[in-house]
Amino acid sequence: MTIQYNVPIVEECKSMLAQCSVLTQEVHGDAMMLKARAAEHFRGGGGEGFQDDYTRVMTYVEGLAEKLKNAEVALGMGLDGMVQKDAAIRSQYV
Repeated sequence: MTIQYNVPIVEECKSMLAQCSVLTQEVHGDAMMLKARAAEHFRGGGGEGFQDDYTRVMTYVEGLAEKLKNAEVALGMGLDGMVQKDAAIRSQYV
């Protein structure tokens, strides 16, 4: 059995990251629908400003998704490290 100092906090953070990931996917889906509608609307010319804005937004959304993924990995490594450290401390006293 491990000593669970911060494990519940880490688990709560993992849950929040999962929720953020879902929201990021929803934003990405909405942006893709917006792109399709705008492409249809601007067929025949114009829309360069929109394309620039859309590209900027998609870059931001993709960057956010990558940061969420990295945060989830780091959180998992931190949890593993805490569990190992707790086990090492416990083994000294058992």
